[in-house]
Amino acid sequence: MKYKTFYCLSFLACLCFSCTNNQNVSQNKADDLNSGIAEEKESFSTFIEKFHTDSIFALSRIKGEIRGTNTDDYTRDSIDNSDETEYLGNTERIWNKDELKEELYVFNTLRKDKKKYTTKFINKDDCVEEILYIPETGFSLHIVFQLSENKWFVKQYDVINL
Repeated sequence: MKYKTFYCLSFLACLCFSCTNNQNVSQNKADDLNSGIAEEKESFSTFIEKFHTDSIFALSRIKGEIRGTNTDDYTRDSIDNSDETEYLGNTERIWNKDELKEELYVFNTLRKDKKKYTTKFINKDDCVEEILYIPETGFSLHIVFQLSENKWFVKQYDVINL
């Protein structure tokens, strides 16, 4: 009889413990689901609208220096050693955040002139390229955005003027 009582009490204690533990597990799963909602992939259309209308937001989406090109810049042969711009080739360069701030201002100003400039988007894997150009002239500005940590960031900036 002693053993039956002991086993019954042990069984009930285990049962109560497992129910309490399941509630904690269920709560942890609910917390994981709620945090997963916060980590959803950012909508590109919402992002791009805010990117072009809020300069502080736009700058927050530039991580450090960005690779790109500028065909209006010097060629490798004509670069002065005192020039602080870092060139990777004839037209390839590294844009710093201050330079990109100015470039984005120009981009957004030109983007408003819909009669002269055309905008198109090209999807590439986890990147989207926005191209602002004057048709049939050889002039275009390109911004490549990449999805990182479920948010869109500037990956590359190119000025093409042929």
